[in-house]
Amino acid sequence: MTANIIWPVSVCVAVAAMLLQYGRRRTIKHPNLAFDFFSKANLKEAFGGDYLVTPERISEQLDMPLEEASRWHKWFAGGKQELSLKMMLVKASELRKADGEKICGVLFDVHSGSRDAGFSMKDVVDVLQSWCIRRYGEMCKCGEDELIQIIMGLIQSLEVSDSGNITQAEWMQLSSVFPELFDPKSPNGHVSYLKVLCRVRKDACEHLEDPFLHDRNPP
Repeated sequence: MTANIIWPVSVCVAVAAMLLQYGRRRTIKHPNLAFDFFSKANLKEAFGGDYLVTPERISEQLDMPLEEASRWHKWFAGGKQELSLKMMLVKASELRKADGEKICGVLFDVHSGSRDAGFSMKDVVDVLQSWCIRRYGEMCKCGEDELIQIIMGLIQSLEVSDSGNITQAEWMQLSSVFPELFDPKSPNGHVSYLKVLCRVRKDACEHLEDPFLHDRNPP
């Protein structure tokens, strides 16, 4: 049985602290399209002279942490040990044509790897943080407090089991509850960012006013 998460104050504070620490050390490097670094032109320029593409080369050429580069390498290779530029171009083309639901699923596949248990809370924070920064760029850099509100709102919207981890089915709720967050056909980045921010603030107000969460007539 699943139920809406009611996060204890201590958990909310811990998540907010993680976001603040992450925001201080991260530099915004991709303020445009979320997958612009996987464009055909970029990939050909970066790996055109490579016989095989390695995680180290992805990390170096696309300026991403090696751990993240290794995850993308595995996704592009589709389970194979070796990855070529041709394979990357085929998968990147699928990625750029994907709808919001597909993108949401890809993010889970890439960042969860082979872990059947799904995402831990830290995984969820890291993935949402990284995605929002790539999708909204400088707006996140200028509005760190707003970004924290968005991440907290997205997490609180999930219905999860008692296991503590978030499964793929539970993660995929985000694509239906917040379609503008992933859908490439949604309004431009600024409008989409404001829509998500307004949604999470509205949901937070409704959450505080829920009579099931607050006893308005204590004995």
